[in-house]
Amino acid sequence: MTNTKFIVGDVVEVANTEINRKSLTFKARIYHHLTVEKVTALGSVRFRELRGTWGAERFNLVRRASEPANTDEVKIGRYIIALCRNGTLMPAAEPREYNSDVQAHRVAEQMAKKHGGTFVVLKGIGEYVMPEEVKPTYRAL
Repeated sequence: MTNTKFIVGDVVEVANTEINRKSLTFKARIYHHLTVEKVTALGSVRFRELRGTWGAERFNLVRRASEPANTDEVKIGRYIIALCRNGTLMPAAEPREYNSDVQAHRVAEQMAKKHGGTFVVLKGIGEYVMPEEVKPTYRAL
């Protein structure tokens, strides 16, 4: 389904064209789907996952913003990738965070091919914050 006019919230994929294979950044090619964040007056689009603006002709529409998402397709959440060496998980000091399982799995697969070894995708399932410590006040009697 090809369409050059997108609206905010549309989900698109990189079109498989010669110009994209040569000039689109590596980062743009590893994403399975991109979400339109802004459409400029000149017809260029900006995505949540990428920096800069891109020509709309480089992308194919996957799903309109108003259509419900296929939950089997992409699982949204907070994912990081860690190296697994001798059974020990070794995430980076400041690991890059990914927004979907598809995205994280693709990057982990590419890292394993490039660097060798085992890379594990970890999903954050909870977030806990320590409450502020209450300092007692003392007063003279």
